[in-house]
Amino acid sequence: MAVADRISNEYKNMSQANRKIAHYFQSAPRDALFDSLAVFSQKCGVSDATLVRFAYTLGYSGYSDLQRSLRDELVPLTFPATAASPKSAESAEAERNFLIGEADKAHRRMTDTYAELNRDLLDDVCRCLMEADSVLIVGYMNAFGVAAHMLHLMDTLRSNVFFARLLFETNEIHRHIHERATILFFSFEPHYKFTHQLIERAHEKGSDTILITDALLNPLAAHAKRVLCAKTYRDPQSGCMDVSAPIHLIYAMSRHMSAQYGDQIESYRKISLHRFEEFLD
Repeated sequence: MAVADRISNEYKNMSQANRKIAHYFQSAPRDALFDSLAVFSQKCGVSDATLVRFAYTLGYSGYSDLQRSLRDELVPLTFPATAASPKSAESAEAERNFLIGEADKAHRRMTDTYAELNRDLLDDVCRCLMEADSVLIVGYMNAFGVAAHMLHLMDTLRSNVFFARLLFETNEIHRHIHERATILFFSFEPHYKFTHQLIERAHEKGSDTILITDALLNPLAAHAKRVLCAKTYRDPQSGCMDVSAPIHLIYAMSRHMSAQYGDQIESYRKISLHRFEEFLD
């Protein structure tokens, strides 16, 4: 039986936590093709153990078993096999393996990122993000999506998190640059002049500055107080940038902050407006 059918059959008897997972599966089933248990549980907003129990509920031996079943279902749908000839069958198999190959490449970029990561620096970056009076997140153009993701993650961990959304909102941005603030910059090649101007402004105002970028060759790297690098890749055929490694890094940072600042985060969540949000049953 397909995973979606199993979810439909069990949905009425599911707990609220399992229903959150079911809703995420319905909206983004392909995420589970390659996401690790830790990453997918983070996206669903549940614990790793809850996601494993969800797999048990559907009749699987664990998350990996559920993931294998999804791959068997979704990869053929993405690249359907044809039965015209032995040669076309081989071609279809190669196409089905394409997604797995892309995931392997992304995994290597993540592995390279973590292999070069200074753990003491990561601890210091997370401390700055949690202890500052406020956090301003800056990321334009190619870095916009990762920066927006970071806004979503930080907004669940602490108060006074702001986002530089549009290039022309300069007055609003400058209001959040002050000596008690930490400014988190995201900048991937090509690098933009306005981002450079903002980091100079942050130094003038005495703000703490953190840069997450793709390489120390970034012109901003010499100006930020702390720099973390995460591998990106621009596909020459499509011209699109793969930012899976930076995305994975910011999820790892959020989990690290959750582990180190649990009491502070719990206190924030008790007064956060997020507690008034309602979900569809």
